[in-house]
Amino acid sequence: MKLVVNLLLGVGMEALAEAISLGQHLQIGRDVLLDVLSKTAVTPPAFLGKFGKIKNGNYAPEFPFRLMSKDLNLVLEAAAYSRASLPAATAAQRAFAEGVPSSGDLDVSAIIPLVAGRRLDS
Repeated sequence: MKLVVNLLLGVGMEALAEAISLGQHLQIGRDVLLDVLSKTAVTPPAFLGKFGKIKNGNYAPEFPFRLMSKDLNLVLEAAAYSRASLPAATAAQRAFAEGVPSSGDLDVSAIIPLVAGRRLDS
């Protein structure tokens, strides 16, 4: 059950990072973007506390990034064992695995600047 719950958290955080990235690349003001996203019905309550971290760039760990990466690896192992297809989990796992060297001891929400900082031409 823990892997099922953390699958939602990991994929959700990566999806939030992509939403913020798109908004920033469309030149939506950062404060407006974060304020509106934090008030939408599609933002899970568990993410609301993360918006302060994102706004302030303070990624002190509550749930360490490296542990999310580890759990997403375990999710994909369980998926392979059970023959479940999890394409979004695969993408999230890749994003978290890439970020572990630079952000492993930071909060899981540190996925936001990693994804938002990427550009198609880089």
